[in-house]
Amino acid sequence: MGKKGTIVLIHGFLGSFRTWEKMRFYLLWKGYNVKSPTLPSELKTTNPDAEKAADYVNRYLSFRKVENPLILVGHSFGGLIAKQFYLKFRDEYDIPAIITLSTPHRGVRWGRKIMSFIMENIDLPPGKTIPWINKETLMNLNRTFSYDSPVIGKLNKAFYGDIKFLLIGATIDSPRHLTPVGDGMVELDSQIPPFVKRLPNVRYRIFHGVNHMNIQKIPQTRDLIYRFIGEIMD
Repeated sequence: MGKKGTIVLIHGFLGSFRTWEKMRFYLLWKGYNVKSPTLPSELKTTNPDAEKAADYVNRYLSFRKVENPLILVGHSFGGLIAKQFYLKFRDEYDIPAIITLSTPHRGVRWGRKIMSFIMENIDLPPGKTIPWINKETLMNLNRTFSYDSPVIGKLNKAFYGDIKFLLIGATIDSPRHLTPVGDGMVELDSQIPPFVKRLPNVRYRIFHGVNHMNIQKIPQTRDLIYRFIGEIMD
C-alpha cells in the first residue's frame, strides 16, 4: 500500500521521465506514490518556459487526481518549474517542501557556450546535427536561464521561508565544462545561493566529482532525498 501524499519528479532541459528512472523506482520501492511527467518537446528544447511548464504539470496532476501533500523534486530547469508551480498553485495543493538538484536559482553565465556543450554531451550518430539549435533557440535559453533574466528574478524572490527546501548541488573539475566552480553547467553559487544557507528551513548538500547530468542518478542523492521526504511525509 502506498504512503500518503505524492512525490512529483520534474525533469529539466532535454530531459524526460527517463531522467528519473533510478529515483522513481527507488521511491516506488520505498512505498511512495510517484509521478514523473514528461514536458512537451518545445518546453524542454527550443522554448523552455517555467510558467507554461508549471501549467502543464498542473494539468498532468489534475488528470491523475493525485493525493496531497505534494513534494516537488526538480532537476536543473525542473527546479525552476517546481518553484513556479508552487508560486502559482500553492492554494490548490498542499506543498510542504521543494527539492532541487543542480538548479540555476540565480541563473547561469555561460551564454552562447551552451551550443558547444549540448553538441558535446548528446550522443548523436556521426555527421548528424540538432536542427533546433539556432539563434532563436539560444535567445530563448538566455531569456530563461541567464543570471539577469526576468524569469530568474521572479523565481528568486524570498519565498524560501514559506516551506522547507532541500538544495542539492554538485561540483566537478574539468576544463571543457562551462563553469569553473560548479557541476559543468551551473555555477555552485547558483545551485545553492549563499543567502539561503542561513535560513532555518533550508538544507543543502554538495556532492563533489559529480556532473550536471548525473546528480539525480547517484545513490547518495537518492538516499538524501529519501530521508528528507521521510521526515516530512511519514
